[in-house]
Amino acid sequence: MRSEIAEIKFTAESKLEEENALSSIFEEKSLEVEVKLCAADAKLVEVSRKASEIQRKSVEFDTKKKDLREWETKLQQGEERLADVHRLLNQTDERANENDRIFKQKQIELRETQMRIDSALSALKTKEDDMCNKIEKLTLKEKEVDAKKKQSTRWAREIVWFLERGCIILKSLERDYI
Repeated sequence: MRSEIAEIKFTAESKLEEENALSSIFEEKSLEVEVKLCAADAKLVEVSRKASEIQRKSVEFDTKKKDLREWETKLQQGEERLADVHRLLNQTDERANENDRIFKQKQIELRETQMRIDSALSALKTKEDDMCNKIEKLTLKEKEVDAKKKQSTRWAREIVWFLERGCIILKSLERDYI
C-alpha cells in the first residue's frame, strides 16, 4: 500500500515538476499567455497545497487515493489548458505574421501608388509649364500682330492721305495745263 502511495506520490510530484517546467517556458511567450498561466499556476499552487495537506494529515488510503485522482485530473486539465494556450499563441503568432506580411505588402503598394502619383503630377506640371510658355508666346505674338495691324492701319491712312493729296495736286496740275 505504501509503495502504491509512494508511486502515486512520485507520479504526482513528477507531473507537478513537469507542469511547472511547462509553465516557465510559456510565461516567456506573451502577456496574454502569462495571464492565463497565472490562473493555471494558482490552480497548481492549490493542488500542491492539497497534496502537502494530504501528506501532512496522513488520512486513510482511500481518501488519499481519491484526492490524488482529483489532483491528477486537475493537473491534466492544466496541461490541456496549457496546450490550448500554446495553440492559441501559435495562432496569434500566425495571425501576427500574416498581418505583418499584409502590412508590408500594403506599404509596397502605397509606395508604388505614391510614385505613380508623383510621376503623374510631374508630367502634369511639365505640361502646365509647356502650356504656360505657349500661352506667353501666343500673347506676345498677338501683341506683335496688334502692333503690326496698328502700323498697317496708320500706313494705310497715310497712303490714302497721300493719294488724296496726289489726286488733288494732279487735278490742280491738270487744270493748270488744260
